[in-house]
Amino acid sequence: MATESTRSRNTQQEPEAYDSIQGYGKKLLARAKLYQKQLISAAAVFCVVLVVGAGVLYFLDRAEDNASAMLIQASQQYESMDKNADDAAFADIKQQFQTLIDEYGYTDAGKMALLNYAGICYQTGDHDRSLELYQSAHEAFKSNPHFSQLALNGMAYTQAAKGNDQEAISLFQQVVEDGSPALKAQALFQLGMLYSQTGNPEKSRQAYERLVSDFSDSIFAEPARSRISG
Repeated sequence: MATESTRSRNTQQEPEAYDSIQGYGKKLLARAKLYQKQLISAAAVFCVVLVVGAGVLYFLDRAEDNASAMLIQASQQYESMDKNADDAAFADIKQQFQTLIDEYGYTDAGKMALLNYAGICYQTGDHDRSLELYQSAHEAFKSNPHFSQLALNGMAYTQAAKGNDQEAISLFQQVVEDGSPALKAQALFQLGMLYSQTGNPEKSRQAYERLVSDFSDSIFAEPARSRISG
């Protein structure tokens, strides 16, 4: 009787165990299908990202090429011009640079155009526009110390040309602190002149002496020596 009872219980339990295993298996299959869909979706998204990324890189490359070509053309045209011509003669070249900046300002060539255009405006006496462009270039090149300092140096010269001596002094001092040796030398020379103009001969002399001491091979060293001895 006990044996029959045990068999009876086992017979009743076997289908329940089988159903349980079968149910668990179905759940695993369902999860596998779910994860399979997720993996396929993830792979599809990854492919889309690759395609979009390649498209963006292609677009940026094309944009950089176009901007570089425009920059070279505008720069060459400017170099071939008579620098003593009146302002009207520079209207077209200025417009070329402005178009380049408007259309491709986010490219490296577009950022370089800011510096070039700022220099043109400075040389043609448009100091307000020159200062704006140098400020924009300084911001655009904030991750590139070399070009950022070139823009800062341009800002200093422009402020001096506008008669803003104190602003120019402050900017040239920054160039002396962080600029390249060539920029530091000319910044010290400019400081020597500005201090002299603003009635501070002692600081003027100190600027010239530092220039001669630290940058004796600079083209500004000999004029500085003359001013010290004079």
